Amino acid sequence: MLENAIVAPPMVSRPRTPSGVWCNGDIAEAAMWRHDDRMSLALTEKPEPVDTLKGRYLFGGMFYKHFGHFITEAIGRLWANDNSYDGILMTPKHANLIKFKRWQRELLKILGVERVPLLVAQPTMVEKLTVPGQGFGLGSISEGTPEFKKLIRDTIGRLPANGPEKIYISRTKYFAQGGVLAESVLEQNLLKSGYHPIYAEKLGWLEQIAIYRSAKKIVSLDSSALHMVGLAGNPGIDIAVVVRRNNFEWDCMRRQLESFIGKPPVIINSLVAEHLVTGKKSNHQSWGVVDFAELRDRLAETGFIAADAPWDQPTPDLLIQEAAEAQRRDERPLVYTPVISRVSGWQPA
Repeated sequence: MLENAIVAPPMVSRPRTPSGVWCNGDIAEAAMWRHDDRMSLALTEKPEPVDTLKGRYLFGGMFYKHFGHFITEAIGRLWANDNSYDGILMTPKHANLIKFKRWQRELLKILGVERVPLLVAQPTMVEKLTVPGQGFGLGSISEGTPEFKKLIRDTIGRLPANGPEKIYISRTKYFAQGGVLAESVLEQNLLKSGYHPIYAEKLGWLEQIAIYRSAKKIVSLDSSALHMVGLAGNPGIDIAVVVRRNNFEWDCMRRQLESFIGKPPVIINSLVAEHLVTGKKSNHQSWGVVDFAELRDRLAETGFIAADAPWDQPTPDLLIQEAAEAQRRDERPLVYTPVISRVSGWQPA
């Protein structure tokens, strides 16, 4: 336990900026790590405290607003919470993050947090501070530490299961930039093979978790919903990940799923092209064009559908319509970009 430590939030909004905890120097244990890189850079000089907190507190790390980052990087230190502290302290990623949304508070409650963490918006001296290590996140830490896995088993792992055995986690009702053109055709194809479409963004946590805990076969595009599948899914379930963007982002999901489920997911990269913003690399806002015939073959080879399962191909007109819709959602011009080489895993810069 540290005495009179200073919790320092980021002072500017950048992907990597100094923040964390200072106590006779930078406390490296408080750093946020991603892909084995330190995202919260070391504090090189003592921050001037603006406020003081008396009592015992637990350092909870960085608070992220984005769904995927919240359920991976913002909960990674909660394994150390026993609700005996006067509070949990978190540093917001940027100054506009001033409170937790309801869905975030609900997940924290499921994870055993009785009081909503305090967001430290300015350098604050804390009388007594415990800094637990990061137990979960993105990159190699996606595999989770034993302590973090125990937290998940003791909380999410004890919730009831209720739902179909075969599900497809769909983005067809999720209005966002990025996805797969003609995903509705994929959804209908899987529906014919007995898969129930799940629209995660329209469900509460308890309902989502119940469905994931009941499922025995799951097909999904690579998306943040798979992080919750990794936390809630039962050991040994079959998971197929359909790659929607030709980059390494799905590799964090693969690491997590293999570690938590005990079985590697089937990764299917059948991308032939992407609609990208001019000059941009593949990213979360890319629109993928997949080879539906190849996708069908891979799903059949790996036991997710029968060899003679009915399977439709998207028509050229539908692909044109969906490309136009993708462009409508993005003010920047999108360019059809053939995939020359498919990404097959984590590739460090």
